[in-house]
Amino acid sequence: DMLSIIKNECDLDGKKYIYAYNDEPDYLMHKVGPDNIDVKNLIKDRNDKVEKLCKELDDTIVFVIADHGHIKVDNIFLKNYPDLINMLKRTTSIEQRAVSFEIKDGMHKKFEKKFNKLFGKYFTLYNSEEVINSKLFGDGEENPLFRSALGDYLAIAESSNKTLIMDGDDELFSQHAGYTDDEIYIPL
Repeated sequence: DMLSIIKNECDLDGKKYIYAYNDEPDYLMHKVGPDNIDVKNLIKDRNDKVEKLCKELDDTIVFVIADHGHIKVDNIFLKNYPDLINMLKRTTSIEQRAVSFEIKDGMHKKFEKKFNKLFGKYFTLYNSEEVINSKLFGDGEENPLFRSALGDYLAIAESSNKTLIMDGDDELFSQHAGYTDDEIYIPL
């Protein structure tokens, strides 16, 4: 349907910019991993359909991009670390490879020490001011909910395939939002 809509829009007179987003193969990769044969077949099928569409278009440029890459992950279940969980004001948020923590009053230094001891070889822990000053989330107008969503710390997986999972989180086979090359380099 999306390709038909694009074709119909391109057949209309006038210049236009069309941005179309599809949640595949992202959804499937989360479930089965980026190297699964079903993912490869899905990508090939999508590629063939886009190629066919492009042959039907005149005076049109088409770019096909991803918004991020994927990496197979190894989940760490935070429920197995109750002493760390007991320092949290609320559950984690943002992503499982870029994890936001809000810490109970007076426990920040203890949290830093404990977190780095347990997970420092997998994640780099940034305090909220470091994240804000780095403009990691951009330099535009700040969303009113940004600082509360960010919490006190952001732990980012930089050179590992680890995730941090809280009770209630989906256990995914493949993830994104870390700093590995497979996640940040975008294919065009």
